Amino acid sequence: MKLNFDKINKLTINKKLLLDCGIQLDKFNIAFETYGKLDQNKTNAILVFHALSGDQFVTGINKVTGKDGWWNLVVGANKPIDTNKYFVICANVIGGCMGSTGPKEICEETIKSITNRTKIIFIANPNNPTGTYLGKEDILKLRSLIPSHILLMIDDAYAEFMISKDFRSGLDLFKDFKNVIVCRTFSKIYGIANLRLGWGYSSKEIVKSLNLIRPPFNISGVTQEAGIASLGNQKWLNKNIKHNTKWSKIFYKKLSEKKFKINKPCANFFLMNCDNLKLNSDDIFNIFLKYNILLRKMTSYRIKNSLRVSIGNDKENKKFLKVLESKI
Repeated sequence: MKLNFDKINKLTINKKLLLDCGIQLDKFNIAFETYGKLDQNKTNAILVFHALSGDQFVTGINKVTGKDGWWNLVVGANKPIDTNKYFVICANVIGGCMGSTGPKEICEETIKSITNRTKIIFIANPNNPTGTYLGKEDILKLRSLIPSHILLMIDDAYAEFMISKDFRSGLDLFKDFKNVIVCRTFSKIYGIANLRLGWGYSSKEIVKSLNLIRPPFNISGVTQEAGIASLGNQKWLNKNIKHNTKWSKIFYKKLSEKKFKINKPCANFFLMNCDNLKLNSDDIFNIFLKYNILLRKMTSYRIKNSLRVSIGNDKENKKFLKVLESKI
């Protein structure tokens, strides 16, 4: 289904907004929808809130999807929230991405920053270390907004972990495109990072150009055989996906209970923001370090008061959760 975002009502707020993760937005958009009429005294307005998975189309027809609004039974003419009587406002929350600024929204500033010097745009999807991703429609929209002579490179490093219904890997989406490179690695779900093996997929023209600068003997025969064997072991792949899905749900629950601000289960890691805790990220880093658990500091990414934790094997995960439960 092709989504149409052209008819969305948006309000641009030209004020700075500091996010919980420490990143600041210079401005942001709020998408909204209204129903009914505001009276002269401006006393009949009702603001409807929704959860992150909802949107501003509380009733009527959703202008983007063409489907019915999510609360049609309650909001509308001669219904409990009567739009003949009330002026109903529903805004898409920040991060909701039905037009409001959020991690899955195509950033207009990114497109505006393209110049005649731009040769390639690199997107890690899902992204490390934030654990956010662009869904199918968003990544296709991004490619359509980028001039065709600019190469788009999609890093699919964590694609095998993804089980979200709106996600499609770069390989699935762009295998017939001439101006996209998709790269994969054996360092993540296949667990053979020490072999430094990866591969890319693109048009014959681009591959031919890459071969002109590829150093000779860059991959050993043993490494190639290990890669081929890994690709042929679907049982191993499915086992790892099942393992990661199971532990991601557990980590998400336990970290949320401790008041960490975290991304929803996405790849094989979580970005842990510590703003809601009495301890800061350095304190928590040192606590885990005492038990030989090394978390990743986010200072190099300029993400304040945050750490990253990766899903490990059963023994490692249980040890992490034990320290989390007893020491944090």
